[in-house]
Amino acid sequence: MFEGRVETLPKGATFRQNKGVTFYVYETGGITAVLWPEGGVICALVSDIKPEEVVQLAFAKAMP
Repeated sequence: MFEGRVETLPKGATFRQNKGVTFYVYETGGITAVLWPEGGVICALVSDIKPEEVVQLAFAKAMP
């Protein structure tokens, strides 16, 4: 987690929605990063597991 706003995230993300939360998904070199806002912070989940598994784990962890 880090203080920030989604407007400052890098370009090139794909977007997923779950429970009213927008998730920003980045994939490069076998690594998937999923970022989402919670209040005044950006949460991040990064892994080399299957991209859809990372996304689903982020969905489970996010607090709408």
